[in-house]
Amino acid sequence: MKTLFVLAAIVAVLYAEVFQVPIHSAGSKRAQLMNKGQWPAYIKKISSHAATGSQPFIDYYDDFYLGIISLGTPKQNFTIVLDTGR
Repeated sequence: MKTLFVLAAIVAVLYAEVFQVPIHSAGSKRAQLMNKGQWPAYIKKISSHAATGSQPFIDYYDDFYLGIISLGTPKQNFTIVLDTGR
């Protein structure tokens, strides 16, 4: 049984491939709104919808990254938001 496991591990290593997804930054929502002069109006809008509760939530409005993946035959491209785990 141990020999079979070692053999399977060796085969898995031999056939391993590197999978890469090209990524690009979508920019900061805060910076985009500030450049358009819409930041104060946006803050006022989201503040008016604020509700009280016990669940803490912090939205940093910082950069997020997008990846483009292809699925199927023929290829269909999809843009996905990559979760940074924060």
